[in-house]
Amino acid sequence: MKLNMYSDSGHAWLKVSKKMLIELGIANKISSYSYQRGSYAYLEEDCDFPLFAKAYKAINKTLEVIEHHTDRQSKIRNYDSYFFSDFLTNHFSPFYNFSIITNDSKDVKS
Repeated sequence: MKLNMYSDSGHAWLKVSKKMLIELGIANKISSYSYQRGSYAYLEEDCDFPLFAKAYKAINKTLEVIEHHTDRQSKIRNYDSYFFSDFLTNHFSPFYNFSIITNDSKDVKS
């Protein structure tokens, strides 16, 4: 599979579908140092990308990374930080009829 890696002078992120993170069983392990926009997560290069690569390799798949670099600040830095509870609330709870409980509030979405 070919995936895109975007970088600026300070960091890099791998663009991966959120669905793939669920399928690999790692969606809840991605840190808030990664970003999200729409149905994609942009995995931070130091922790989250290696986690993804290890999970992907474990299912005997080959990963090809296509690199894109900008000398400017990447627009990815302006995307929302990745939070698994946000992902569930926005993408799955309407379909599966479950509630998400957080420490700072009771029922978030059902």
